[in-house]
Amino acid sequence: MFGDSINTDHIAPVGFIKTDSAAGQFLSARGVAPKDFNSYGTRRASPEIVARSFLANHTLQNRMVDGTIGSVTRLLPGGEIVRIFDAVEAYAEQGVGLVVLAGRNYGGGSSRDTAAKAPYLAGVRVVIAQSFERIHRSNLVNMGIVPLEFADGQTIDALGLLNAVSFNISPIPSHFSPNMTAQASALLSDGSSVTFETAIRIATATELKTVSSGGILAEMVAEWAPRTH
Repeated sequence: MFGDSINTDHIAPVGFIKTDSAAGQFLSARGVAPKDFNSYGTRRASPEIVARSFLANHTLQNRMVDGTIGSVTRLLPGGEIVRIFDAVEAYAEQGVGLVVLAGRNYGGGSSRDTAAKAPYLAGVRVVIAQSFERIHRSNLVNMGIVPLEFADGQTIDALGLLNAVSFNISPIPSHFSPNMTAQASALLSDGSSVTFETAIRIATATELKTVSSGGILAEMVAEWAPRTH
């Protein structure tokens, strides 16, 4: 959960890989010396490194762990503070899809495809924000990640979502129409729940087809796969 102006370098940094990062430990385990780690940008062709770049920025301020800066989060439902990639692996083992919540101008800054690829590889299925940067919204769609927008006046704080432990999102429509919406329901730590409506930020029928296919790559594979008769 994040505030305003989470940019592409927060989502998937391109700077040098630190030895204590998930990417650094991955490289060390494979015999790569720290002097040869290089940067996330240089290693962006590696899906293993891109996945480990997800929210790996050392200046990140995750609202789930107020007062702590860096790539950490709370592992739900227990609340243990862990490195974000450790949480990614734990949720993947459980088959749990991830949701990112944010404020205004999510995905601002330089346009960067890894800022959409990293969340996809980490298991993010939905991003709910107050607003999206235009190109990043399109990149999320191409990776099959659904961009949802809070209604006016609704925010993480206004809805009490800082205490959420899980989310349930209604299926997106199968046929495109303007002003599509999806209902989101959050289970809170005290056992109560809050339900709110979001705008589906999918602009065209083509985009809806891409998201419904699981992203542009899955869509192309399905189209080119040999058809059985």
